[in-house]
Amino acid sequence: MKHSNPTAPSPNPTTTTTIGAITQQQFDTFSTTTNEAPSAAFRQSTQIRQTTTISPPSTKHSNPKAQTTTVNMSSSLDDDEPSVFYHDARDGLLTSAADKQKKALNHFNCFLKGHCLQIGIDVVEAKDIPYKGTPRKSTNKAVNEFWDKIIGAFITCMGSHARSGCNSNGQRISLNTADGCSSSVKAYFTNKFRTELAIPVFQKQQWAKLREKLKGLCRESNRSKGKPTKTEDASSTCQDREALSMACIWLNTPEFAEFWHLSDTSCHCSGRGSEVSLIKLDGITPLEVNKLVYSCHVLAVQLQRQKSGPFQTLPIYPHRDGIFEDFCFSLIHLIVVKGCNHEHACPVFSKAALKTKESGESNSGVFKEWTKLFNEIRTTFEVLANEMNEELGSHLNCRGSNEAMVETQSLGGCAPTF
Repeated sequence: MKHSNPTAPSPNPTTTTTIGAITQQQFDTFSTTTNEAPSAAFRQSTQIRQTTTISPPSTKHSNPKAQTTTVNMSSSLDDDEPSVFYHDARDGLLTSAADKQKKALNHFNCFLKGHCLQIGIDVVEAKDIPYKGTPRKSTNKAVNEFWDKIIGAFITCMGSHARSGCNSNGQRISLNTADGCSSSVKAYFTNKFRTELAIPVFQKQQWAKLREKLKGLCRESNRSKGKPTKTEDASSTCQDREALSMACIWLNTPEFAEFWHLSDTSCHCSGRGSEVSLIKLDGITPLEVNKLVYSCHVLAVQLQRQKSGPFQTLPIYPHRDGIFEDFCFSLIHLIVVKGCNHEHACPVFSKAALKTKESGESNSGVFKEWTKLFNEIRTTFEVLANEMNEELGSHLNCRGSNEAMVETQSLGGCAPTF
């Protein structure tokens, strides 16, 4: 009489391999019906799990329930790195440079609308102009002549006719703006055609001559029309800053306490609103300053510059003339009114500064947030409306042209301060 071993496995165990939420059979069917291997991303996202079901012989000693053993195996497919597309670094610009180039190309496209009609060709935009010119030229000499004429005409337009915002009724743009736009257009085409032969008009010697012509055109145009060029962004005065400070104290809300401190900080650091809004609370530290035969302690802030890139530690001295423009006083007021339970000293503005586009590029909203609160102050306090420059913006103090003598270390020391 033969006795069955209850622990002996069945000679034909059932094996099912599951990949993610599908079986191995479905996986193989996919490969057969599509006549192609599943994509790397599909394979990467799946984990092969093999489940072996052992059906023992039917005896009274055997367990009526099937014994199931699950084995997790790491597929060699999991070793595949996910595919990442790396764009050419030369095709991407930092946010500030990208905005500058966008404005410059708007001026160039506006110029092309008239220039193309003058030379009898279809109107095109900068992105549509090929290296060989439009219409296409057959020789290198003809190509160089095309670019020489079109860039020369553009410089004349920028020096004598260009208006702010490409608006025919707008103000004349400044020489600095015209020069910056011209340089951005040059950089755009130089990068676009970097694999082609160099275009002579963009080379150092010829470009220097065009810049001198641009300066002369701006001067002559201003004299002939008797109108000054458009000025740069307005900078604040002591009267502006004092009026804003008093308004924020009267309003006594967390938002305006932050607004006041941001404006004071931008003045002391000579920085943009989007720069100083990212100063962290743990980045504000005491600093010992030694001057001749004595020493004293002041505050120092850690600041990251956007354009030039350096990470600086700037000493902040008490304001010489009054508490309304003093960094320490506005900081204490901010802590009392708003608290200090946030990473950044100005959490509302730091959140606006860290906004990004869908592409991941920076899309700072500090200017918009600052302008909203500034306009609210002007409408709430009608008396102050006449005491403040209505054209101020979040960059109002970044130039430092109206700073008191000792607001920064580079302009003075402790002796005149104390």
